[in-house]
Amino acid sequence: MPSTGSLTFVLVVFFSIAGFVWLMRRHFARRFGVPPSHFRWISGGIALFGIAFTIVSSLVLRAAVTPVIFRARLEGTAGMREGERAVMRTARFEVVHSGWEHHVSVRAVPEKGIEARGPMRLRLSLVGPGATALADTDLVLPIRPRSSWLWGKPRWDIGSVRFYPPVTGRYAARLVPLHPGIRRLDVKVVEASGVN
Repeated sequence: MPSTGSLTFVLVVFFSIAGFVWLMRRHFARRFGVPPSHFRWISGGIALFGIAFTIVSSLVLRAAVTPVIFRARLEGTAGMREGERAVMRTARFEVVHSGWEHHVSVRAVPEKGIEARGPMRLRLSLVGPGATALADTDLVLPIRPRSSWLWGKPRWDIGSVRFYPPVTGRYAARLVPLHPGIRRLDVKVVEASGVN
């Protein structure tokens, strides 16, 4: 969704143009032969167009953006060594629209000084109200290559799971990172518009 600041900026630009035309009306009347009485309509039209443009663009962008209903940063596997028992991380979120398509995405961030060299495995379980299991899968996050030879390091790609919650209520995403060297796990839940 567009921010209040960006919408205010658009309105200020259109009102500034309308104000400039109004202040320069005598000069424009002499130079282009436009009657001074027309400048009230020209300035008002520019201001009204700015208001209409801001409202329409706000509605279009709001419809295009998928709402994020939950975002969290969970502890990774800092200090864990190869072969040690994995630790479960849990993120709890609220679902308000049952039957709608939802996506849980996970991004693993490597520890400082550790470079992501191979695919990373992560166990993801989704549990609904009443301990209803909705998903239980192993995500394999491949390596995303560096953006250029000069900038950016290789990192793990984002993994995601799609689900359709049968009821509203409190849900939990349980994550078991099966790889050492993870500084944190970024979890995001988005609600897609529409019904299954």
